[in-house]
Amino acid sequence: ASDVYKRQEMKRASVLSVVGVPLAAGLGHALLRGLSLPPVSVWWLAILAAWPVVVFAARIERRRDWLDGMLVALGVLPFWLVQQRWVAEVSGAGYVPFAVYLSVYPGLMLVVMRKSLRRWGWMPASIAAPIVWAGFETLRGEIVLTGYPWYLLGQPLVDSVPASASARWVGLYGLSVMIAVLAGAVADLATSRLGDVSERASAARRRTASLLAAGCVLVVFAVAAATLPSVTESKLARVAVVQTNVPQSNKTGWTAEQMVEEYLRLERLTRVAASHGPDLIIWPETMKPGLTLWPADVEAARRAGVVYTVKGSTGGDPEQLPEWAFAESLLELQRTIGVPLLVGEESFEGLRFDRTETGGLLPGYDKRYNSMMLVEGGAVKGSRYNKMRLTPFGEFIPGAWMWPGAAEWVTEFAASGMRLDLSGGDELTVFSSEMRGGEGGGRELRSVTPICFEVTVASLVRALVMGEDGSRRADLIINATNDGWFGSVDAGKVHHLQIARWRCIELGMPMVRAANTGISAVLGPTGRRVTGRWIDGEGVDRGEVRSLPPNVEGVLVVDVPEPLEVTVYARVGNVIGPAMLAGLGVMVLGLCVPGRFGRGGRVASGEEK
Repeated sequence: ASDVYKRQEMKRASVLSVVGVPLAAGLGHALLRGLSLPPVSVWWLAILAAWPVVVFAARIERRRDWLDGMLVALGVLPFWLVQQRWVAEVSGAGYVPFAVYLSVYPGLMLVVMRKSLRRWGWMPASIAAPIVWAGFETLRGEIVLTGYPWYLLGQPLVDSVPASASARWVGLYGLSVMIAVLAGAVADLATSRLGDVSERASAARRRTASLLAAGCVLVVFAVAAATLPSVTESKLARVAVVQTNVPQSNKTGWTAEQMVEEYLRLERLTRVAASHGPDLIIWPETMKPGLTLWPADVEAARRAGVVYTVKGSTGGDPEQLPEWAFAESLLELQRTIGVPLLVGEESFEGLRFDRTETGGLLPGYDKRYNSMMLVEGGAVKGSRYNKMRLTPFGEFIPGAWMWPGAAEWVTEFAASGMRLDLSGGDELTVFSSEMRGGEGGGRELRSVTPICFEVTVASLVRALVMGEDGSRRADLIINATNDGWFGSVDAGKVHHLQIARWRCIELGMPMVRAANTGISAVLGPTGRRVTGRWIDGEGVDRGEVRSLPPNVEGVLVVDVPEPLEVTVYARVGNVIGPAMLAGLGVMVLGLCVPGRFGRGGRVASGEEK
């Protein structure tokens, strides 16, 4: 009986070791990351979030690498299911597969880290961890499926000005490297193993190297925080943000009556905004009713005689509303208020209208764009900005030309029938508008306008802001977005705003966010929200706020602060992320080559020994 009991205990201990420990590592990582993000926002837990995975990876005596990786991924899965739950409202079929895909990365990190530490015994975990972690983050954030740079390891640190200050030197990917170095140092100190004399000497060298690396990271954190420049009191411009509250279901299937109602609401809010003396008024992404605003497209609709049938509000006969009436009304509105207006709207190349068998008109085009346009002097001014970094499965289908049948299925089933045929732009447009009031009277305000999720792409925002000669091309970043995609999940809106704040820190630039359904805000060059006035949809001043709350309509009027000096990151860009990705590639190739490199792997202990 005693022997049977012992065997049962050994079996339970073995199962716990094989399954429970890696699963706990994944769950621990998921829990720390979740608590570091809003709404809990214990930002410093992000510094600890990589520890469970990295420390477990340093247990190189385990030979169940792929099994451990899958179990770690399973443990991380709840984090992604919670954070990406808004996807279920857009694409029920894509929600779980996308969360599973994102969960795979920590599992792969564990496998590559452990195999590397086993093969190259001289390598400290404080070197392997940042290469592997930041390399995989760069792969996920910049390359696969055109990139998804959300929830990088250092993202929550934006809530602390001192902790986030080093991003103006190294960027957000650089912060992931710094955090992973600390995790690797902890792993080297926590997993020192007994062995022969040579192994003990090697372990001592690894611990020394890790302590030095961790010390360097802490010095960078401290120096960056101590040398953070202060924001001056001078103001760049006064802006007024119009926040709409259009449900995404309406935006993807507006009736003519809804478009008329929404335009009248936008006009009322815009007149309220103009009454507060702004230099610029900003609408959210693609909120203008109607087909387009671009002059050539408006003329194409006029030539074709495109009209909407609008039902009478009192039960009278339906009325015919010309499509171009929306554009003409907007131009007249801007001419009347005399304030430059940035508008998000679709535009086309080769727009045409073909007659259907029933006598209706069906639009066709060579290319369709998600655009920003500047209206000044009662006309659309200069060139437009066409969104360059499109959202996969939201605006286009990657590889659709290779599998047209699969693309049609995604459009009809997984994408709820949305048109996923946008084309990407190729021009880094800078808008220049005349500043009419306040301190900036008579000057030109230079703005760049990353659209929606583009603000999460650090390399693109930097390319918009910086010229090839290292000087700034713009004074202000404007992010027009439709966060109605997040539906009832306000956390997605909060996280989108949180990521946008990093672009301000990296580039030392202020930013204005105009968001349908919120959260609209003005951000200073250190990533902090700037206090302004909230004017509600009825024109009532609701007092000072740092941002407009989600799911309301209104106007935010804010004096935007001046940019800081050009940062190191703005000059050199994201060199750390690609460097870590290259290092990851070298490590993976080295692992694929048979044989032992260096002076041999680390001495194993325990059951294997």
